[in-house]
Amino acid sequence: MVTELHMRRQEAFQQQTGGDARSKRAQLISLLVLLIMLAFAFQGSRGLWGTDEGRDTEVALRMLDSGDYLFPSLIDEEPHFSKPPLTCWAIAGSISLFGRNEWAARLPNALAFIVTGFLIYGLGYGSSLLVPGCPY
Repeated sequence: MVTELHMRRQEAFQQQTGGDARSKRAQLISLLVLLIMLAFAFQGSRGLWGTDEGRDTEVALRMLDSGDYLFPSLIDEEPHFSKPPLTCWAIAGSISLFGRNEWAARLPNALAFIVTGFLIYGLGYGSSLLVPGCPY
């Protein structure tokens, strides 16, 4: 009884929203284009902001220069463990691939923004997969 009710609700929703594979693909492509535009629109238009971007980039540059990826440091001989090092590792990898510039320093955060947008879409649109019997 519950699954039959769930199936009817899903069919009604698909009829209202045009829930076929083509419309879902169009939604995903539209979302991808929007997220890419938002993530990369102003990527190189200004310098790094001092507090967070500057600190994370400086730690990543020190990692690249010293070769020490396990113990990040901001000041010589003083470890910098205020944040987990994954951000600094990603920035260091991007800088080693694309060179020492603001665009390369911001690329990992822009990619994380795009992935987060898709995760939020998946939580909202695919909630019937996560919560059985969900009417939407």
